[in-house]
Amino acid sequence: MKKYLVTSTMLAVLILIAVVSGASAQAVKYPVSGEYGALYDNATAVQVGKFCQIEVDASYPFTGDLEGTAELHFWVLVHGPCGLPFFATKENYRATGTFYGTVLGKEGTLDLFYEGRGWPAEVGEQAVSSQIIIRSGTGELEGAKGVLAVTYLMGDEFDSYEGHVTLK
Repeated sequence: MKKYLVTSTMLAVLILIAVVSGASAQAVKYPVSGEYGALYDNATAVQVGKFCQIEVDASYPFTGDLEGTAELHFWVLVHGPCGLPFFATKENYRATGTFYGTVLGKEGTLDLFYEGRGWPAEVGEQAVSSQIIIRSGTGELEGAKGVLAVTYLMGDEFDSYEGHVTLK
């Protein structure tokens, strides 16, 4: 009988340890916000019918809850001829790439997907509505997921982001 009591007590302790350690490994959703700028390089434009297709590499220095740099490859569809200035007509954006840096002090990389649209606007008006989808992470950001809403007001130096990141 004593052997059974000791074994069941040990089993209960092991279950408690597993529950407590499992709880500490659960993911937590955090609100995040900040700004980022943009540096563009290697743009190519091709006229396809009434649209202009642009491919461009971009480097985005992030500040705020995300600190670091995102390296993205963009595909832009301009609803008009090539050579128009940004926001002269409707634009659609898609990009994939990697963020290198920290999120709320945790270091690693994030696999990103960016999608959105832009339109003509006056200074001070919103000109872009986009989202950045965080698909995965590495390092201390392993298992990260999230969505960041991106806005740009015409005339501002930076885009702003606000959303959530789920971290383990």
